[in-house]
Amino acid sequence: MRLIGFRNVRISSIKLPGGMSKLKDMADVGKMADSFDWTAGQPMEPVVLDQDNVLRAGRHRIAACMLKKLTTVPAMLFEGTEEELARLTDIENAFRRHCPEERDKALARLVVKVAAEPPEGSAKPPRPGRPVPV
Repeated sequence: MRLIGFRNVRISSIKLPGGMSKLKDMADVGKMADSFDWTAGQPMEPVVLDQDNVLRAGRHRIAACMLKKLTTVPAMLFEGTEEELARLTDIENAFRRHCPEERDKALARLVVKVAAEPPEGSAKPPRPGRPVPV
């Protein structure tokens, strides 16, 4: 995965999988929008987009921007495979305080992915059924 860069992006140009209809009514989104008054009218953290302008992290930030009638949002743009970008989303969701169900699902996916990776320093992943050298 590669960081393409940082830029302000028009909210209308961002592809939002799953839509946004319910989010703008959530209390935490309203509180987040109110917090922009303390951070120069913008979210403190950028949203995360992939190379196709699909939102990978920051759905609540986008909803808060929409409540504040902002037309642009600060964004980090990444390029990578679907698997790499999905992991990026899981990493963001693993730190959620306001939505424990999403956090727990993201943590479970990360544990499975990390467990499937080869041990650090090994050239190849171990073959199934063979002992792993220690």
